[in-house]
Amino acid sequence: MGDRHYLPLMDTSEESSPVTASSSSEASGEVGRDTLQSAVVDLVASSDLESVSLRELRRLLERKLALPDLALDKQKKIIKEMVGEAIAKDEPKEDNKVKAEVAVKRERRDSPRATTTRKRVKKSEKTEDAEASSPSASSSSRDAPSASSEASSDDDSDSVSSAPARQAAPKRRARSRTPPPGGLTKKSFERKAKPLKLTLGRQNIDIPARVFKTGSCGWWGRTNIKVPVGKNKVMASCQFQIIVQKSKEWPEK
Repeated sequence: MGDRHYLPLMDTSEESSPVTASSSSEASGEVGRDTLQSAVVDLVASSDLESVSLRELRRLLERKLALPDLALDKQKKIIKEMVGEAIAKDEPKEDNKVKAEVAVKRERRDSPRATTTRKRVKKSEKTEDAEASSPSASSSSRDAPSASSEASSDDDSDSVSSAPARQAAPKRRARSRTPPPGGLTKKSFERKAKPLKLTLGRQNIDIPARVFKTGSCGWWGRTNIKVPVGKNKVMASCQFQIIVQKSKEWPEK
């Protein structure tokens, strides 16, 4: 009944007076449209919407507005419309590019040993080919054919025996998993972790907790701030990413 009563009020907001709309919201226990829309815009600008559902967004709004749990469920339809409008105005176009760059850097960082080992194997193969085709090797084979054949057979046996050793070198030691503190899981972290409150200049920023696509847990947020430069003020975009160490190894549930 809350949704059906609120939608006609939104459609006829131009005809009704602010006093009437405010008193109607207070009477029905709903948050005012201006207050709710301002909170939605701020939260959309500082949240990663790819991993946050509308239900989770309502919980974050309740925390931001200091409301009891489930207080905004009766306004979920109007919140959904406000979220759509906020996304259309401020869609994060560069998020995919940033995530792709982070993934590439992480992949390069995680596999430096394998790359170095492949380079060493290729270098040793080139060295063996150069030694086999050198003039000194040809002359020694003409002068002492029997010794050359024995040496080549010995070289073959050595190369066969050393090949597994070279291939075994890239194997990395299995890292021992560090148990999460207090039996935390990724799901319980996302449920229990509270938004981080940061102060940047004179602006207070709430960064919600989340589980990243890489499997690590942490906090992520984005916002715009005004920064004084001399006698002027410029608008700057900020992005925050805080990762809990070794949380990628935590169990899912």
